[in-house]
Amino acid sequence: GGGGGRSADDIFSMFFGGGGGGGPRGRRGPQKGEDVVHPLKMSLENLCTGKSVKLSINRQRVKYPAGMDAESAVSECSTCRGRGAVMRTQQIGPGMIQQMQTRCPTCNGAGKSYKKGVKVVKEKKILEVYVEKGMKHRQKI
Repeated sequence: GGGGGRSADDIFSMFFGGGGGGGPRGRRGPQKGEDVVHPLKMSLENLCTGKSVKLSINRQRVKYPAGMDAESAVSECSTCRGRGAVMRTQQIGPGMIQQMQTRCPTCNGAGKSYKKGVKVVKEKKILEVYVEKGMKHRQKI
């Protein structure tokens, strides 16, 4: 019969939060970040027999003060209007103008700014991943 295993989304949702399952079914709670891709170097022996590997993942997490939710803590950057980039005009000679798109200096390219009291902290998390026996080269977990 078919395998009743969990998908990679379910495994990461156990560690990082989230509903698991697929589709845009009325998501609540914090917005999910980008997928983490971490290549592992494994010997052929370990692929054949299976092995448990610990990964150290570094990420940034936003901490809100009491009484403030995610929507009220973030505002659109007024310098770039949420785009994360600004156009800079520079004269490079008589009658010659150069226009360059650069990262917004106010929000550092994020397009948003946090209100007073909101902190962005670096967080280190240790994940234990089990590489099942018989997995193939470049197979995703």
